[in-house]
Amino acid sequence: MYMRTLMRSLAAMIVGLLTMSCNEQPRACGLGKTCPPQTHCIDGLCQNLPWWSDVAEDDALGVDCSMPDNTTSPAGRSALGGGWVNEGFEIFGGNPELGGVCDKPGSSSWTAHRWRPCKGWQAHAGPVPLPRESAASTGGFDSVWMFGGRRRDKAGGPWSLYGDLWRLSGSPARWTLTSTADAPLRHGAAIAAQVEPPSVWVFGGDAAINDQPSIYLQDIRRYRLDQNQWELPPTTGSFPSARSGHGLVALQSGKTLIMFGGKAANGLTADTWQFDTKKMSWKRLDLSGPSARHGFSMAQSQGTVWLFGGRDDSEQKLRNDLWRFTSTAGWERIRVGDLGAQATVGGVLEPQSNPCIPTDKWVQIDADSPARRSHALISAHAEGLWLFGGRGSCGPLADLWRLDLSSFIWELRGPADQSYPCPRRASLCQAWCTPP
Repeated sequence: MYMRTLMRSLAAMIVGLLTMSCNEQPRACGLGKTCPPQTHCIDGLCQNLPWWSDVAEDDALGVDCSMPDNTTSPAGRSALGGGWVNEGFEIFGGNPELGGVCDKPGSSSWTAHRWRPCKGWQAHAGPVPLPRESAASTGGFDSVWMFGGRRRDKAGGPWSLYGDLWRLSGSPARWTLTSTADAPLRHGAAIAAQVEPPSVWVFGGDAAINDQPSIYLQDIRRYRLDQNQWELPPTTGSFPSARSGHGLVALQSGKTLIMFGGKAANGLTADTWQFDTKKMSWKRLDLSGPSARHGFSMAQSQGTVWLFGGRDDSEQKLRNDLWRFTSTAGWERIRVGDLGAQATVGGVLEPQSNPCIPTDKWVQIDADSPARRSHALISAHAEGLWLFGGRGSCGPLADLWRLDLSSFIWELRGPADQSYPCPRRASLCQAWCTPP
């Protein structure tokens, strides 16, 4: 009898909770408005605990999670490294300036920052790699891996290339040097992580220094974590052309690598390649997809490859379209992005190619997507795709976005960049110049 009464009471409680959750609308919070017990202030609404774990602790301490502290936000930058490690979004290095800005060359950054829900941005504590930009980075083994890159100590100074491999891991996350030898120096390479055997793959890049013409590479190398050494494995099949600024991701725990696009000696490419890490064989996939481009952002989540933005040969140059790739369906465009210089209805006047040379060009803006950009950092985490910074039409960006992979809706999670939209016609050199 007692157990029957207890079961009825529990059933009534569950029904009541379900009815409440179905009928009640989320309550506004923040700016002095608090939430009921067992809920938390997230993005201005009282909600149940989501995928991150820090919210409950912060909300209990009275922190307004709808307004994270961004007083230590990193400066805008492009060509940076980083990704998600232990519930934090980590960034390192990059180019805080825009090469060719009214004839002012850029430099390289050594600063590192971490973003966490409710906590906002914080400076990274501990040793960091030497300053660099255009390093290749990827996630794998609860870590971020970063390879190569280049460094310029001051504007107009000579470039130094790197061939070192770094790992960001642990709690709190720390940078450690994994390898310094046996891999040619380069920047603009692409990197992917394989689970078994535990390895990091690198393809291509640019070995040019100073004012040399680009020296594109087409080698594929593997760093065996269990052997602590680089390998140059023999491969079969047709081989991709030498390139830089391309994308490389691992599928099926690293049994297959997918590579797309980049910049080669004969121009931009739009080819898609598959590499079998067991047979060590390349295969070009006959697919239509994104336009030929370089400097785009590419990541994978649960077997799906995601591609955002980049720079192509269209009149508007920079892109903010969104694509996905699966082994069964190939490439599919998910979001169109800005429509281009021919749009005249509902558009805004935007500088094209070089804001220092005023032109009248109309671009129809996709206001629900991040601004057009190249060389941004992208990382997949917890059913979301995270995007930071990059090289925009008006200069380096410092905004942080999250794409919900079920609804394909972008949400701004960090402070909006103050340089966008940028100065318009007749502003001369008060705006940034987009490089070629």
